[in-house]
Amino acid sequence: MASYIEQLPVELIGLVISCLDSVDYGSLRLASKHIHSTTLDDFLRTFFAEFTTLLTPAALQRTVDVSSHELLAGSVRVLHITHRRMRVLHQFDSQEHQRNQSAAEVVERISQNLRPESVIGPLAYALRRCYNINSICFYLEGCAKPNWLMNRRENIDFQSNCFKLILEAVVESGVQLQEFSTMGQDDTQCATIPYFAFDFSIPFLHSLDTAFSNLCSLTIAINEGTIENPRVPGWANAISRFISTASSLESLTLIIEMWGPVPGCGVKIFHSLSQIPVLAQLRAVRINGGSFEEQDMATFALRHADSLRRIRLESNQMMSGTWKSLLATLRKSKSLEHVHLEDPKGGGEDTSIGPLY
Repeated sequence: MASYIEQLPVELIGLVISCLDSVDYGSLRLASKHIHSTTLDDFLRTFFAEFTTLLTPAALQRTVDVSSHELLAGSVRVLHITHRRMRVLHQFDSQEHQRNQSAAEVVERISQNLRPESVIGPLAYALRRCYNINSICFYLEGCAKPNWLMNRRENIDFQSNCFKLILEAVVESGVQLQEFSTMGQDDTQCATIPYFAFDFSIPFLHSLDTAFSNLCSLTIAINEGTIENPRVPGWANAISRFISTASSLESLTLIIEMWGPVPGCGVKIFHSLSQIPVLAQLRAVRINGGSFEEQDMATFALRHADSLRRIRLESNQMMSGTWKSLLATLRKSKSLEHVHLEDPKGGGEDTSIGPLY
């Protein structure tokens, strides 16, 4: 005879399980075959629609195992790829010590680009098998700005190589993403990619054209300057070439962080960005940090005037021109619906720029 809870409508069972923690939820699903099957869709949606993995061998193997499961593989929509910060142990904890040791080994191996196939292979396999995946978020846990991993060359290389390995896995898998981000859900989840990491070969960029052909949203945090890397001519063009591979882009967020003694390098990034092929579907742009010249920002906005609806500028340094003049130019665009200006710097002494959109 069916129990009382088994006789409840599916909607009421859903209300019951919404009040349970994960342990009780699991226990309830084991109570009967009927409840197990009734709650299956909710279970997959709750625990596997957004799946998180590390780049450790054990975590990658778990990701492969999930992707090899008939039901679980089709449930994953968003893949979070992260790295946990090593924690200070005030008293010995064997499990935490083992996690710290594993994290340190991953940083060392990836920073030195040792055995990249040990990351690319499993990750590409999992992406290929998770046939409904449409979003990848890569970030480091506990990395409130300024980014804790940007203090040493080893850690700069770690973020750079992680970024490249993930993109190589995306290309190898054949997956076509709709969203790619190096930010998590809050400011403590961030990967800041050094500018030299965008120096991809032309054949690889052509491969990204396919992988990013359906990309609607791109969020990238960029380190625009480091002390140890001399800049090669055209370094900023590499960043704009990477962005332009997403020809269907609708939303672009750039977070520019400055590390090192050379200010104003962001000017070259935005100058290059103003010259990229028009992204015909671009509707929203957010620029946080960095510096630019009025002419470059105006050029970028006007070249995308047919599609651009929202511009958000935060903590930007204007190196030449004025904010008033820039806003006057932006107002000429009839399609632009909203402009948000926060903490503007430079652009003349008068920052009372008047009402915005």
